[in-house]
Amino acid sequence: GGGRSRAGGGRRPSTERRRSGSAMPINPDDAARLPPMIQAEEVIESQRLKDLRAFRQYLVETKATECLMKMFQHTAQHEMRLDNPALLKEFLGAYKDDSDEGLEADRLAGENAELREAHEQLEAEVRALEADVDEAQRVVASRKLWKALFGGDVEEMTVGGLYERLCGGGADALSLRPPDIAQAAADAFTQDEFCAWTSWLNDDLREWLIEALVPELAASAGAPPFEEPVVAALRCGQQLVDADAKLHAFLATAAARFGRGG
Repeated sequence: GGGRSRAGGGRRPSTERRRSGSAMPINPDDAARLPPMIQAEEVIESQRLKDLRAFRQYLVETKATECLMKMFQHTAQHEMRLDNPALLKEFLGAYKDDSDEGLEADRLAGENAELREAHEQLEAEVRALEADVDEAQRVVASRKLWKALFGGDVEEMTVGGLYERLCGGGADALSLRPPDIAQAAADAFTQDEFCAWTSWLNDDLREWLIEALVPELAASAGAPPFEEPVVAALRCGQQLVDADAKLHAFLATAAARFGRGG
């Protein structure tokens, strides 16, 4: 028991020396080399002033101060009234910045306007070319229809001849001709007139001509493709429109276009 007491008593002075050693005084020379302590408020204020100087410099470099000065001059000379809420907007809208940045912005704006104009012109040219292509395709399809109807050597046809090519020239078929088609039977049209007309028929009728009539003409091998349904309609007491509504619309439109009153 006594040994432990002596051992424990021997350690206490060493611990006390270590504690006292952690609080050693600073050497005066080292203390002199340390920078002085600055209060937090002073640091904040110093940074604020630095930011303010930088912002002022930015206003000067971008000529914002010059713009504001001119606005104040303009206001003093021309806008000495307080009921103009659009003053700032109007002045800045008309203000011309002659700084390098402003001149560069004006140059880029001019280039953008030129590019926009060129783009619009190219779009217009594209639309015109598309229209030309569409017209050419329509004319090609119409000449294909003429060839299927009358062959490649015929340059002129009558409304009556068109009816007979499609419905037949027999007494039964001729008796079923609507009055407008019968009245225009002798009126003639050229291949160019026919192609120009059929090129711009309504889309529904054009689709029937190209996708239904042309194949029907090819399959009939020169015979009138609608003679049988027309004669059948006659025997049933019906009209041409009952035999085929699209056929009737096509022939009636041809009579209206190429008849003497068309």
